[in-house]
Amino acid sequence: MINDIITEKYYEYLKTKNVNKITFKNYKSDLNKFFNWNKSRLIKKGIEINTFREILPFINKDSLKEYKTYLTKISKTSTINRSLSSLRNLGTFLYKSQIYDTNIAEDILNIKEKTSSINQVLKEYSKHLQKNNISANTVKNYTTDVRHFLTWINQSSHIKNA
Repeated sequence: MINDIITEKYYEYLKTKNVNKITFKNYKSDLNKFFNWNKSRLIKKGIEINTFREILPFINKDSLKEYKTYLTKISKTSTINRSLSSLRNLGTFLYKSQIYDTNIAEDILNIKEKTSSINQVLKEYSKHLQKNNISANTVKNYTTDVRHFLTWINQSSHIKNA
């Protein structure tokens, strides 16, 4: 959990917008994930950061696009779009607070739902598991694991037409 003057002001900003508790929790969670992704990315470049304020010089339109690409590799569409909404909200806050002179996140658009045979197969697999009285969490975990595996196969250059 990151907490510094910037995040505290952001949380206060969210409260003034009267977001509900679940939305507030999601914004905080998405901010933490974004921070941790940036921290990891910057450590690889030899830059260590510990606060959100320290990360600000490294957040720009290109880094937001890179983060969006990262999300598409690990999350489902609805989760990605919620995270992107959180980023747009953060961008608005950073701009309105005069921390940035432009809203760097305003051009970050949601992604469209991909309808593919893989998604259809995963839905059918999920239904099969549910019919066999597998718990909801286990169904979610299984389908997520299969989705990650299939993504890995698609991205692996050493596997041809798997």
